[in-house]
Amino acid sequence: HRSIVPCAPPNPSMPRQKSAPSQLHQAVPASASASASQVPGSTLILRVRHPDGTDRLSVHPMQRLKSVREQLAELHNVGSVARILLFRDVGCTEALDDIDDDEAIGPEGLGFAHGDMISMKMKPQPASAKAKRPGTSTAEGSGAGAASSAKRVKSLSGGEFTRDGKTPRDIAVSFMILDAKLSGEALYSQMSAAARVDAVRTGRVETETSMKGKKQMLTVRFVGNRKRYEERGPSYTLEELVSIVREISTRQTTSSRRTSSSSSHLLNAEEIARRSPAMFWSLHTFAPGGTFEERVEAVLALARADV
Repeated sequence: HRSIVPCAPPNPSMPRQKSAPSQLHQAVPASASASASQVPGSTLILRVRHPDGTDRLSVHPMQRLKSVREQLAELHNVGSVARILLFRDVGCTEALDDIDDDEAIGPEGLGFAHGDMISMKMKPQPASAKAKRPGTSTAEGSGAGAASSAKRVKSLSGGEFTRDGKTPRDIAVSFMILDAKLSGEALYSQMSAAARVDAVRTGRVETETSMKGKKQMLTVRFVGNRKRYEERGPSYTLEELVSIVREISTRQTTSSRRTSSSSSHLLNAEEIARRSPAMFWSLHTFAPGGTFEERVEAVLALARADV
């Protein structure tokens, strides 16, 4: 015979203790996470490790490495993009060189996926640049005189810009997909874009053309929103501008999600300055017309006439 021992009644003086629930860690298949980071049009988070910590950049998979350097230069208030050195590994032995700058950052280009980390170092500022002290007076007036003052004073901001693609079609696609990048940090900061527009509308711009091999280059010195800039990069010819604008206009008007009058949604000074400095300065330099808006309308008219 088994003796049954009754359970002791609960002691009201002792508080009840809850047992901690066990935690269940469910592994996500690697293939699922990889496919999620490669959804067309989606953004990915790129972690950038540097001596002061880690930055988290929201970038588009088709964004070029050069624009990532520009983002980091603006984020760290570095005047020259050339001072930004990027590496694939933590030990900074596998450099992402200048030849990689035109490659897309995502899986179809350099191969980076959502959450990947790169390393950043910064070239020391030249001793001659450190010795120079920026002027204290603000720029006044307009025209070449104000722009020339940017020569005498160290530029406070600026850098190099690149072509947005090899063909007019590629350039138009890159120009239009920027909307997908704006959920995070924009490819081009609003501040720089606003300065470009302000400089053009107040006439405080000086441009200079030169040749680099077979490519025509632009150097632009301007004063926008009381700040001096100098930017350099390749230019688009008038013929290329007409083809690019035609591609953009055609893609917008044939889209079922847009109306036929939506070309003005993107082809205006503010959007062009934000999306493509190369296109913005090429329009200002080579397109016929007086104001920037007149130059855009002139190129649009040429694009429609060639259809």
